[in-house]
Amino acid sequence: MKRTGMRRLKGGKAPKRSHGRRGRKNFPFSSRETSSLGKSPRVANKSRLLQVEVMEAGLANMVVQMSDSAKWLMAAREAADLTESEFALLIRRRNNLVDNLIRRKNELLKMKGVEAFLMLKLGFH
Repeated sequence: MKRTGMRRLKGGKAPKRSHGRRGRKNFPFSSRETSSLGKSPRVANKSRLLQVEVMEAGLANMVVQMSDSAKWLMAAREAADLTESEFALLIRRRNNLVDNLIRRKNELLKMKGVEAFLMLKLGFH
């Protein structure tokens, strides 16, 4: 014969039931709102107005910080662009100097070749 409802464990004891959330009810207000429920409507409205003012001040500060950050980022980007163009200019100068050096080295080698040829023709060994 099966029993429905309550099951028995070894030793004839019934399992323990948890009643931890029994007294809790879903309440449609947040904890801030419930703290002002016992107060008079004027006090509740003043505290809400104060909260709104504090939030507005925080938002204004955030807007200022964001605009400062944007200005700083734009300045950093311009500095990076200048640095990049200066770097490109330095590379061009280096390339020009290397080209100059190679050209003059080749001229020197030609002149040494001409000198060696003339020394041979004139009989200097």
